[in-house]
Amino acid sequence: MPEALVGRRKEMLILENQFRSEGSSLVAVTGRRHSGKTALLTYFASRHPNTLYFPAREEPSSRNLVYFRRAAGEFLNDPSAAADADWNRTFRALVGERRSQKVVVIIDDFDRIGRKDPSFPPLVRYIWDTVLRNSRTMLVLSGSSFAEMDRQVTDYDAPLFAAMTAHIDVRPLAYEACRELLGGEKAGNALEYYAAAGGTPLFLKRLAMHPSVSDGIAEELLAPGGSLCREPMEALRAEVADPGVYVSVMTSIATGHRRLLDISEDLGIPQTGLTSYLANLVSAGIAEREVPVPGGGKKGRYCLSDPLSEIWFGCVNPNLALLETGRRSALAAIISNKLKNDAVPRAYRRACTERLWEMSSSGVWDFALTEAGGWWDREAEIGVCGYDASGRNLVAGDCSLRGRPKGLQDLEELTAASERMARQVRAGAVFWVLFSPDGFDRELEARAASDPRIRLVSLE
Repeated sequence: MPEALVGRRKEMLILENQFRSEGSSLVAVTGRRHSGKTALLTYFASRHPNTLYFPAREEPSSRNLVYFRRAAGEFLNDPSAAADADWNRTFRALVGERRSQKVVVIIDDFDRIGRKDPSFPPLVRYIWDTVLRNSRTMLVLSGSSFAEMDRQVTDYDAPLFAAMTAHIDVRPLAYEACRELLGGEKAGNALEYYAAAGGTPLFLKRLAMHPSVSDGIAEELLAPGGSLCREPMEALRAEVADPGVYVSVMTSIATGHRRLLDISEDLGIPQTGLTSYLANLVSAGIAEREVPVPGGGKKGRYCLSDPLSEIWFGCVNPNLALLETGRRSALAAIISNKLKNDAVPRAYRRACTERLWEMSSSGVWDFALTEAGGWWDREAEIGVCGYDASGRNLVAGDCSLRGRPKGLQDLEELTAASERMARQVRAGAVFWVLFSPDGFDRELEARAASDPRIRLVSLE
């Protein structure tokens, strides 16, 4: 499997199942910018020669039609087949003589056309109903704007929702997939790369081109003309028309104001005036609201979904004077501090949460987790924990980074916090997992060997 498709087996399985299904299918593919949608779709196209792959342009629908007609002519080996056709007749030409075999039509960045021409998605629905539905066609529509894809395809009221047979959300790569993607020497520093780039393949590859993460940030994010220097703002502009207040909200979150009250006090904006901005950032996949499991209530904490945006809005935007006056070394020191004290611990918690799900799936316990995340109250916090469907079985995990082998004291601290949590949520049985990149001392290993409720996981 090509390197670009590391960690995408589930997505490929959905696409292959849709291709093998009887009749026609319409698949929506969504995901943040640079999440790997195009790599996924072009790889899928390479496996099925009877595929037309069409990348939509940031141009009016009339110009995209010109390009689409040209692509259809090349696909049919007949440049005149759709030379003067509209969208409807072009699709008819594509599938008209190929009903005996399934035709795949992929429109990448489909949302670009509908953004400029709101009549386009209803037109595609009409073409689906009158041309494609009964023609053994697989139509794949991808887009990076969550708001636009919702409006055009994936929302219940969208023109194409009722025609959709599958929806693939291409999420950032999991930690272990990132280690595999980095490979070689870089895999040894995978956690730091993961902390800076998240699971976005393009960002990982850009940073990995340099000897270290700090060098990659300096050259790709901070240097004039760096490949990533415009990315955080471009991602925001793709979702909102006026980014002004959103920039302030994102900067507040990334500088450590995680609760609604804290953001409100930091910006001097009433909480009621912030809720719509925060809701829009969450729905666009730009921010996340984490709540303690189970339930959560009003204890939510916000963070930016993309670690690179956390660095930009948490370090660069508040210190633009350092960047613009050429004092990049001072700015690099601020970023290094954020990576060490915030981004790396946060990335390790994500990696441990992913491993917790894997442990559950592999049958480590005689029950299956149905919910996982963090838990906290005013006096205690557990980095990662999970529940089964009954709510009576609780798995509590220590995913702190100590810089040393973990020992009995770490287990005792986890046990005390989990007992407090268990009382509050009325869990009947508690199990413990200690994650560490630095191993465990002999006393803790001996305790774990004698108590089946304790698991020790080396996760580097």
